[in-house]
Amino acid sequence: MAEHLDAYEVTCGGCGLLVDETPLLTTACIKPYVVAILLHRGAVRMQEILTSLVPHCADNDIKIGAWDPMEEEYCDQTRVERLVEEVLGEFVSEGILRYNETQDMWVLTGG
Repeated sequence: MAEHLDAYEVTCGGCGLLVDETPLLTTACIKPYVVAILLHRGAVRMQEILTSLVPHCADNDIKIGAWDPMEEEYCDQTRVERLVEEVLGEFVSEGILRYNETQDMWVLTGG
C-alpha cells in the first residue's frame, strides 16, 4: 500500500498541464497585459506589450508573412501585432486611452 501512495504522489505532482500546443492569442488574452502595464505606469508602448506577450505566444502568432484567413492575404505584421493594435484602438475608442504622438505611447485619460 505504501508503494502505491508514493507512486501516486510523484505522478500527480509531475503531470502539469496536458496541452499539446499553445493556443492562439485573442484580444481577451492581450487586455490583461495592457492593463497591468497601465496600472503600473499610466502609459504603455506597443513594444512593451509585445515583449511581455511573446514568451506566451504560439508559433503562428509571431510569424511574419503568414496567411491571414480574415484578410485573405499575406500580412506584413505578426498576428500578435495586429491584435495589440486592435486592443489599443478599442481602448482609445472607449475613451480609456489617448495616443501621445511625441512620445509614441498610449496614455490613460484623466477622466
